Amino acid sequence: VLISAPATLTVNVPITFGSISLGATICAGEPFTFSVSSGGTVNSYQGRRNGVDIPGATGTTYALSAAAVTDTGLYSCFLLGPCTPAGVTSGSSQLTVRVPTVVTLHPTSQTICSGANVALLASGTGQGTVTYQWRKNSQLIPGATSQSYSLPAIQTSAAGAYDCILTAACGSTTTNVAVLAVNAQSAIIAQPQNQRVCVGSNATFSVSVTGSGVTYQWLRQGQGSLPGQTSPILTIPSITAADFGSYWCVVTGACGSTTSNTALLQLGLAPTFAFILGSQEISPCTGSP
Repeated sequence: VLISAPATLTVNVPITFGSISLGATICAGEPFTFSVSSGGTVNSYQGRRNGVDIPGATGTTYALSAAAVTDTGLYSCFLLGPCTPAGVTSGSSQLTVRVPTVVTLHPTSQTICSGANVALLASGTGQGTVTYQWRKNSQLIPGATSQSYSLPAIQTSAAGAYDCILTAACGSTTTNVAVLAVNAQSAIIAQPQNQRVCVGSNATFSVSVTGSGVTYQWLRQGQGSLPGQTSPILTIPSITAADFGSYWCVVTGACGSTTSNTALLQLGLAPTFAFILGSQEISPCTGSP
C-alpha cells in the first residue's frame, strides 16, 4: 500500500461585503479614517473616490491626517478574491470637507493727524457666513462687528494696535495687527509777549507748543526769516535801535504749520528825573538790567 504525502486543501469563499464607515462632514485640516469590512476570501483592496482609484489606498482602512476641501467626494472600496474574479464594490460613503476660515484682506498700519477720519478694513472667506470682531490692544471693541471699523475725528487716545477676528462654521482666524499712530496737531499754547528794552540790553521771546515732530523758525517784519533762529526761544543780545520791530514764530510739525502772534520789541520808557536833597537823580531807562 502506498500512502502519498499530506496535502493541504484550501477552500476559498466568495466575497461578501460587510460594511463601510459612515460618511461625515468635517472642516479642512481635520483627520478622518474610512474602513471597510467583508466576508469571504479577499486578495486585494482598492479604495476609490468618486469611482477613481486612490493611489496607495490598498488596505481595509484609508486615513486622511488633515483633510482638504479637494478630499470631498463619494468613497468606496473595490475588492478582489479568487472566488470573485470580477471583483465586488462596497457601498459608498460621502465625505464633505468644508472650507476653512481665511483672511483675504488685512488692515494696514497708518500714521495720521488728530482730527482726521480713519477706516480699518478686513475681509475673509469661510464656510457659511463670516462674522467680524475688531480689537484694540487685544481687547474686544464693543459694537465693532463689521468688515470696516471707522474712527471719525480721531484723537491721540485712539492710537494702538488693531486687529480683527473672523469667525465662520469652520473656526476663527485673526488678521495681522495694524498699528495706528496718531500725531497731534501743532498748536501754540504760550505766545511771545511784547517787550520794552533799552539799547544795549538783551531781549528774549519764546513760544510753547504741542504737536509731533515740531520745528521752529523766527521771523522779523521787513527781514523775513532770521538765519539760525530755529529754537522755541529767540534771544536778541546787545540790542541796537535797528533791532526794534515786530517778531513772530512759525511752528511746523507732522500735522502742518501754525504761526504765533506778533510780539513788539520797543524802546524802553524815557528817563525820569527826581530831586533828592537838592541833587538831581536820573533814573535808568525802563527795561534795562
